[in-house]
Amino acid sequence: MILEEQVRKTLDWRKAKAVELAKARAHLVWCQEYRKSLRAILFTHEEGTVAEREAAAYADPKYLAHLDELKEATQKYEELRNLVASCDLTIEAWRTEQANIRKGS
Repeated sequence: MILEEQVRKTLDWRKAKAVELAKARAHLVWCQEYRKSLRAILFTHEEGTVAEREAAAYADPKYLAHLDELKEATQKYEELRNLVASCDLTIEAWRTEQANIRKGS
């Protein structure tokens, strides 16, 4: 049985993490969009055929570093999103328990 105190703490934690989750999502979206811009910037600074310029842009240390940042942003957002989903499941289970108690089950 899930106690009301546990539900209160879960709700408080979820509320406290709302801004952090939003910032993590915003950073992830920014990283995804900037990846395209960075590729274009690096592409324009290279010489050679289109294929050579594209390969050089993708191999550039700045691009590779940005991919690491994108990976970290994705991990942070997914961790927070999963923790919030876990909170939601706890709250939903408590609500179901309460409804069953009221119903007499």
